[in-house]
Amino acid sequence: MKRSRWILAALLAAAVVRGADDLPKSVPGERLDLQPKLMLNDLPDVPLPAPSAPGAYPGEPVGGGAASELDVKRLESRVEEAKKTAALRERGFRAGVFSKVQAEQSELSVVRLTRDLENARRDVAKEFADSQAKRFAAGEITGEEADKAAAAHVAAEAAAKAALERWDKAQFDAAQINLWRQRQLYAVGATTKNQLRRAEERVTAMKATPVPATPPPAATP
Repeated sequence: MKRSRWILAALLAAAVVRGADDLPKSVPGERLDLQPKLMLNDLPDVPLPAPSAPGAYPGEPVGGGAASELDVKRLESRVEEAKKTAALRERGFRAGVFSKVQAEQSELSVVRLTRDLENARRDVAKEFADSQAKRFAAGEITGEEADKAAAAHVAAEAAAKAALERWDKAQFDAAQINLWRQRQLYAVGATTKNQLRRAEERVTAMKATPVPATPPPAATP
């Protein structure tokens, strides 16, 4: 009897050791945010970010007002944090910890915050270019200094326009992926007709909505 107990205890100890080996390994200095892996039927209606209005996110000027240097610093920090989260979730997806949808949403957040950051940089560059133009008109600085600020403004405008185009494309791609998933789910009875219809309407609306053109920067005297 005692021998049987010792054998049972040894088997239990071996099972605990094997179970511990299967646990996710933490990387020093990295926070592992564990969440259950989601399957397709756990995601009947994946929410997608709607096109944002000015002031919809922290750090974005309300009412279309000009951003400040502080806004730029805040958004730079948020972009870096979003990139870290996206990288962590991508690794988690490959390890089976996060779902593909969670990884995609993190990548979408990086694109959206980058757009906000470039908009803020553009506003700051414009304000500086305008102030330098006034100083040049008053004879306080040279034309070279004013031209340098104007060139920086033009570059910032181009960067903001490119970031906006990436955001528009990312939203459309996400909507198309969501529609594909909804169709797959509907085919196996894992979602409703209304959810599929909403996904179809989202893609149709985005196709019908023209991308707003970014106006060219005002000429600096």
